[in-house]
Amino acid sequence: MENFTEPINPLIKSLVLNRTYTRGNTVCVSVEGEEVEVHKEFQLYLVNPNPRPVYSLAIWLNLRLINFSATTTGLYELLRNKCIEFSGEKKVYDH
Repeated sequence: MENFTEPINPLIKSLVLNRTYTRGNTVCVSVEGEEVEVHKEFQLYLVNPNPRPVYSLAIWLNLRLINFSATTTGLYELLRNKCIEFSGEKKVYDH
């Protein structure tokens, strides 16, 4: 889900806040009053372009934050290392 901000969309609020329950051997979540089965390997990715997003404590406690920000230097080093790896060279050069 891109551009994730608060307030949370009611359709995904139960998933974001990890309000799941087990019925038999099935993990379920309530979405707008309806029971929906959640696949055991389900993962929800929330994307926010803001480098320092502001969320409530309830959100922070239920999410795993991963910073995928890229810098020009980081991309340069990644490309350089891939080129060196591809060419078979072992020596790493600093720019």
